Amino acid sequence: MATATPVGSNPTLLATLRAAPASWARELGFAPGVAGQPASDIHIQERYTALLALHAAPPDPADEALVAFLLDEETRYHQAADHYRSALSLAALLAARYRTPAHLWAIWAARESSHDASVCVDSHLMYYAAGGMEAAAAYVKQCTKADILGGAKEGSARISWWRWFVEEHADDEDAAAEAVKKQVLDRIVHDEKYGVTEEKVVGFVESSWRTDTERWGQSLLPEEYP
Repeated sequence: MATATPVGSNPTLLATLRAAPASWARELGFAPGVAGQPASDIHIQERYTALLALHAAPPDPADEALVAFLLDEETRYHQAADHYRSALSLAALLAARYRTPAHLWAIWAARESSHDASVCVDSHLMYYAAGGMEAAAAYVKQCTKADILGGAKEGSARISWWRWFVEEHADDEDAAAEAVKKQVLDRIVHDEKYGVTEEKVVGFVESSWRTDTERWGQSLLPEEYP
């Protein structure tokens, strides 16, 4: 008996994207069709399809750069928008699945993209990316400004967030770096106080609710996932 194709699976799309990183900005980047209207983004459906294809497959090192790109583009969208879309949480989840500590800062920047995002993009994802709450705290304490920026390029969401944050700290980058590290460490303490544990972090990210590609599809592309 043939094995059913997983919902959202699109290995052809992923292979095409892996082979042509130079095309990502042109084909998947945040690009409002009407100035000042983020929801007119002409690539929103293509980006969602790519996110769902990535979610339907096990994390592959060959796709980690693509995931990071998509998270940054969703963060750019939310920096410009006045609303939240679940694609931001999905992109953050995909980054967290790599268990790469450096993704903690991309997820933090995503959370900082708007008030709604700070509520909806769960801090559990940062901890999972870093290998747990204790590991996240240890990682953040030793981070430098370069770690916080993570090689972000001009025009990226991370650079936009960082410039805003530095301005809030009298244009002092060293002070801003220490301040954002304190914010993340304070968040860890807060979450621990309210009962978040290493086990709950894993249970949150690996729950059937978050590993169900069809559920994400119903949220992002309801016309294709009725």
